[in-house]
Amino acid sequence: MKLKVINIIQHPPAYRCNLDNERPEICWDTPGGAWVGIWEGDFADLFGKEILKISSHIEYEVWRPDLRADKIYSHTFESGVMHKSFPAKSKKVLHGLKVMEQISSASMLEYLNKTAHQNTILHQNTLGDYLNQEIARRFYHLPKVINFHGKATSIPAKEMLRPRKNMLGNAFYFRRHRELLKNKKIYFVYQNSTNIEALSRYNSVGIARIFSGCDFNYFKKENKLQVKKELGIGPSTTVLSMASRFIKLKQIDRIVEILTEIEKKHHFDFILMLAGRGESSYEEYLKGISTHLLKKNKLRFTGFLVGGDLLKLYQASDLFISASTTEGGPTSIIKAVACETPVFCTRVGGVDDILEQHHAGVLVDKFAYKQWYNQLIDFLERRLSINLMDRKQAGKIFHRPNAAKKFIEIYETLSKYF
Repeated sequence: MKLKVINIIQHPPAYRCNLDNERPEICWDTPGGAWVGIWEGDFADLFGKEILKISSHIEYEVWRPDLRADKIYSHTFESGVMHKSFPAKSKKVLHGLKVMEQISSASMLEYLNKTAHQNTILHQNTLGDYLNQEIARRFYHLPKVINFHGKATSIPAKEMLRPRKNMLGNAFYFRRHRELLKNKKIYFVYQNSTNIEALSRYNSVGIARIFSGCDFNYFKKENKLQVKKELGIGPSTTVLSMASRFIKLKQIDRIVEILTEIEKKHHFDFILMLAGRGESSYEEYLKGISTHLLKKNKLRFTGFLVGGDLLKLYQASDLFISASTTEGGPTSIIKAVACETPVFCTRVGGVDDILEQHHAGVLVDKFAYKQWYNQLIDFLERRLSINLMDRKQAGKIFHRPNAAKKFIEIYETLSKYF
């Protein structure tokens, strides 16, 4: 009997951030006049694809809550990965003195209860959300991979004794701490090195550091001048780029404001390429504060990029910027490393640890805006030389097939605990 791995994406599809609400190839109309879609590019689907290339002894499913779904929608991709979207609701959950909006899916829990067999392994990508907490509480007997991204403030052992204004919130973490202790068949996976001590407080099958990464055979260096020419950018223009969801945590606005100030004083020949989409109100806000750079043709909103268009962004860039206050990786930096593009990033997520170990990139504190300003001026003035991480070494850590092999070993280890 094959191992059945269920990888759970905890958040619903971001329909409102989708490219002009364009439907993916896999979609269905719903009775309410909306539609439900499944994208093959979700990180869990891509990861499952790599695993199924290597192993013929695993069935891989991706489950996701969907606020639009009126029933369970399912599709099996050519890769063999089966993706299921479950009806979900947004609910208010009391967290100490705060009321938080969370996603629940009674349909997913019920279906898991009916279909989980002796050969089922759950792959959860966090414990910080309501849905994954419910799964850990109700299905403590099932073997699990629990993947903590970034600094993983959702680790209860790390949070339950931390001083905070909302001290009643610690009771929430303490309850989760006790529930997690009941889950004996866990293999913890982390990205940020600060998580090791907290995770070691729980009984587990094992603990490993693994990055989801990207395909280094696809993301690779190309002739930069040629790619710039294809994008309509002059050979002497310095290309700065960012690629992410347009949300406040990414601090895209801070980069725009700093580069606006730099441009007004120094008039460097550069262009900032912003790839991504977000809520329409936040996109309008970003465009509003970008007026000066847009008039000077020093900023370009590319929209949401995939495939070859995204690859060209990395290949054309002289500097890739990630300015987030919190991250799960991020994969965007890994893609830049694969394309041998210099990186400027905040010290969050976990990839920053690896860059620091290899003396690569420019690492800055997440709120040190004066430091950002000075470093970016030095770079634009050609006074700042940025080391690249050795690509061969990076591939050992970040190449997605290498990570897939490690997860297969973990799944096989967990299968002994059925």
